[in-house]
Amino acid sequence: MIAFEAIQRLDHQWRRGEPAAGYAFALLVVTLVVELGRGAVLRMVGRAAGSDALQADATNRWSDVLATAGVLAGLVGVRMGLTWADSVAALLVAVIIARAAGLIAWRSGDILIDRAAGGAEKQLRAAIASVDGVREVRSVRVRRSGPNLLGDASIATARMLSLEAAGRLVDEVNARHARLCRSSI
Repeated sequence: MIAFEAIQRLDHQWRRGEPAAGYAFALLVVTLVVELGRGAVLRMVGRAAGSDALQADATNRWSDVLATAGVLAGLVGVRMGLTWADSVAALLVAVIIARAAGLIAWRSGDILIDRAAGGAEKQLRAAIASVDGVREVRSVRVRRSGPNLLGDASIATARMLSLEAAGRLVDEVNARHARLCRSSI
């Protein structure tokens, strides 16, 4: 809609335009500074915590910074007599928004489908299969949760395994799983 409106304004109101009020400039500068700070902090914390959600929010903040800078440039252009500058700035903002949406969708896709690091399921399957007493590894699923990998597995053992032996087997499988997930990060 932003791009559509900008094109309409370029087409129909090429020579019209009123200079923006002074408070609009001040508001945009304050917004720019606040969003710069928020984006920097979110990016830093997101990287430190290994949080894809915080990284996506940081991308959103940076797109706000670029969009605000574009709007500010458009207002300056209008003040200088370039009545079309506001519409061009609106087109720039539309491109920035589309790019940010694409980046967020790209980064979030693996999270939304619970995809883990490449080869993690194969490594976990091999580690579990190497535990004495495991006859078959029927299914393995690994997903990321923040900076950690979480795994679920279904295994087959001997039919007549005692309860104590089964408990030890589960403990050994869990220990191998924990070691593997810690070393995979």
